[in-house]
Amino acid sequence: MDAGRPDPFAPLISAVGPGQPSGVPAPPPAPLPPPLFPGQQPQPGEPPAPPPPPKEASAAELVGILGDAGGVAIIKLGGQTFIVSRGDVIKEKIRVMVIDVTKRLVILEEAGEQFELKMG
Repeated sequence: MDAGRPDPFAPLISAVGPGQPSGVPAPPPAPLPPPLFPGQQPQPGEPPAPPPPPKEASAAELVGILGDAGGVAIIKLGGQTFIVSRGDVIKEKIRVMVIDVTKRLVILEEAGEQFELKMG
């Protein structure tokens, strides 16, 4: 006595069975999954991703520079005034990189991005 099916790899149910018309439409395909990695193009119909919020250092304003060697700068940020020197950190995330008296320039760094503040 034979056990099992004659062809175990043949599907149990076929799309077109005996006596069925062959013009039955197939169901629509499933939607594509979202992208796995950042920077991939959005799929059609998806809203674009919102831009990242601006860095806080971009709103900083240079009020003044004190000292002949450019040792101290006065910076206004978010309604607060900070008196800083090179290497200081403002609000635990913005580092003072350069204070240049001759160019009247201060360079701040926040999250790897640099911002130049100029007098006037």
